[in-house]
Amino acid sequence: MSKYAIENDRRYNIWGRNCDVKLIFDCYEGESIDSVQEASVEDFEANLKNYVDRGLDELKKYIIKNYGSELEDTSMPNIFKFVVPRTVFVSKDPKKRKVLGLICHFRFDGENGIAIKYVDGKVDDIGGEQIIL
Repeated sequence: MSKYAIENDRRYNIWGRNCDVKLIFDCYEGESIDSVQEASVEDFEANLKNYVDRGLDELKKYIIKNYGSELEDTSMPNIFKFVVPRTVFVSKDPKKRKVLGLICHFRFDGENGIAIKYVDGKVDDIGGEQIIL
């Protein structure tokens, strides 16, 4: 039995701001949260600053590369003008890696949002939320 529910409300300090997000585990109906998913969350919470700082650096690079012409200031001093965290999604990985994504509302793509996918604590990919779902 997991100490987590399939869906949890959390408050994390992300990029210097307290953000209310949903912590959601990738589980089918009747399926349990597995130990790797629990370990993923424990690692994320214990190393939150490292996760979000690395994610922010890569996120800014992605936005500049793909949307730079739409930016007034490419230093993006206030990332929250473009990106607002809303979900931490914890995947089940057949290779037993710790995989989770920070899914955010994205000013330039309100329909698909943007996600930072982490694998074993490192930024693996950035793109629409489908990269983690």
